[in-house]
Amino acid sequence: MSAIARERHDLFRVDFRELERPGLRGLFRSEERPVDPFLLCRALAEIIQHASLRAASGRPLLWNEYWVVMPRADLEPLRALAGRLHRDLEDAVAGEAARLGAELVGELRIRIVADESGELSPGEATVRVDFAPDQGPLVQAAGELTIRVDSHTLAGAIDTARAAAAAAAAATRWVLSWPGGTAELTAGAQIAIGRPHQGAPPAHFIALTGASPRINKRHAWLWPGPGSIAIGRFASSNPVEVDGELVAAGESIQLAAPAAEISLSRGDLLLRLSR
Repeated sequence: MSAIARERHDLFRVDFRELERPGLRGLFRSEERPVDPFLLCRALAEIIQHASLRAASGRPLLWNEYWVVMPRADLEPLRALAGRLHRDLEDAVAGEAARLGAELVGELRIRIVADESGELSPGEATVRVDFAPDQGPLVQAAGELTIRVDSHTLAGAIDTARAAAAAAAAATRWVLSWPGGTAELTAGAQIAIGRPHQGAPPAHFIALTGASPRINKRHAWLWPGPGSIAIGRFASSNPVEVDGELVAAGESIQLAAPAAEISLSRGDLLLRLSR
């Protein structure tokens, strides 16, 4: 089975062995290893992605009640980690909600109970999800492990996660400008730049509108990262200079400064790189 299988609109089956890091899957199957908070948090984060209802604002509405049924052998080791599990689940839900731009309808409750039917094997679980905006007093059943996060606390955590995500996005944002236009660079991918031409690939290529024939069809490449950007020259292209420094044919330089001037073909086209 897949790691997360949706059996009903409100019911999911989880195979923690499939969620385990690839290098440890064989170890998980050969030994009786407990389900750790990392795997439970990862399972709920993936389930959250299936939420389909939306608020009037257009943002996804996330379920705020989760019933997790696990074999008793997997549940008992988690009791000693209840405090850590509380923090990790709060972070996981808040982080995923922020990534999706989503909202919760109320206090978050995650109830973890033992499988009394014996239908689940070690390393498996079922998760039932629901909206519970008016929950009233918490009544915890015997043997149940309950994680409860106040909606105001969670909203603050979501806002903090959104701010962190926005700051990270800003840190990786690079803009290339030249007399004929501007383009925002996609972090984590090599982007070729050159004069417009037929057959130019639509992905990871920036056509330098207005470039003269002295600018090669594939003149240089850029590889933006979180803290720096690599600027390279194709082996057969005309000269490339970055802030006056010549880039050797087929080589590249790493730039950490927030801005730079790129010269193509000895000043035939000047580009500005900024963050």
